[in-house]
Amino acid sequence: FTYEEAAEVQGCAIGTVRSRVARARAELVGALTEEAPLQIPR
Repeated sequence: FTYEEAAEVQGCAIGTVRSRVARARAELVGALTEEAPLQIPR
């Protein structure tokens, strides 16, 4: 979905969708960093 489409489906403002996506991305990065630190193959 585009931000516009997601906002329409959810019935909220585009800014709300953007902030929720940004928050979710940050949370996902944090969870992945904690659970599986970056491993560089040798």
